[in-house]
Amino acid sequence: MQISVDYPLIGGTTGGGKSTALHSLLMSIVYKQKPGDVHLLILDFGSSELDVFAEVPHLDVPIVTDMQMGLELLKQLKMVMERRINLYVTNRTAFDDEAPIVCIIDEFPAFIGNITSGKGNRRNYEVVQDILQLGRKNKIHMILAAQDPTKESIKISTANITARMAFRCAAKHNSRVILEHSGAESLTGLGSMYFVSRQHVGLKYLQGSYMHEKDIKKTLRELVYGAYTEVEPIVKHLGVSESDFDIDIEASGTSNDPEDMTDDQLLAEIIMLAFRQGELSNNQIQNEFSMGYNRAKRFETKIETLGIIPRRKGQSKRHRKTIPTCLEQITNQNVIKLLTDNNYTLQDISNAIREGLSNQQGQ
Repeated sequence: MQISVDYPLIGGTTGGGKSTALHSLLMSIVYKQKPGDVHLLILDFGSSELDVFAEVPHLDVPIVTDMQMGLELLKQLKMVMERRINLYVTNRTAFDDEAPIVCIIDEFPAFIGNITSGKGNRRNYEVVQDILQLGRKNKIHMILAAQDPTKESIKISTANITARMAFRCAAKHNSRVILEHSGAESLTGLGSMYFVSRQHVGLKYLQGSYMHEKDIKKTLRELVYGAYTEVEPIVKHLGVSESDFDIDIEASGTSNDPEDMTDDQLLAEIIMLAFRQGELSNNQIQNEFSMGYNRAKRFETKIETLGIIPRRKGQSKRHRKTIPTCLEQITNQNVIKLLTDNNYTLQDISNAIREGLSNQQGQ
């Protein structure tokens, strides 16, 4: 059955198939769409293990697991939506060229409860409601997932939800919250589901597909997107920094702020990170230095050119182990000069390499 949904609500109990459904949806997006043809945002507050998609180039920002950071991302998403609303009126051709945005929020009831609890948080509630109400017309598609949601935990209006998928639920009232019908409590699990949407009359019984995590990883490694134009993340259109979405860096436990560093300083920090870890990946750079995929890729390519990590084979996204196993094996003197110019001593560099070797041997 061919279905088209803008705002699906996906729910069920443990072992029902919700996580697998999210994996299938994400695989469908990254398999069919080139990077740049869709902007992907993932807010993962549950246990769906969405980090398997952490290095796909479709991601505008690293997967968000901090709820306050998730709120800041949605505020910026609302700003993007408002810009698109204005663009629709002033320049329809430019609006038509805007790529769709898909935002997945796993365990959204816990997220909504967190950001709207307490005094003075009414505006946070309105941010979410405004996106749900107006986003669909502006190429913003929300996918909301929850484990055994209740009427009390939802906290927001679901009037704009256009499709509902219910896997096996713990009780009738959970089924009613997801589907507005009972019945999902009687499903057998393992991907069996009831589906309802505005396209179809009544409940549809479907069997979800299953793809093992190791097969997802293998497929993602082998995907070749061919030639495509790298595009700036949507947050760049706002004239603001990607760095932690304006979250206080020190409070969030991250000490590296790219906005306070020159490119040479950042490059030195990333090289030292690679030495200490004994390996490097695009995702490590994104997470450690709070930057988007495309910028991280430029640093990763530079470090490859300097001979710190081997050249990538094909489209593999795996971590690449650092080449030098001691200070003397750093043959490019530009690396030594860059690091010493940024206040690292030769002993610091040597110690970092030894730490990386130890980390690799311990794995």
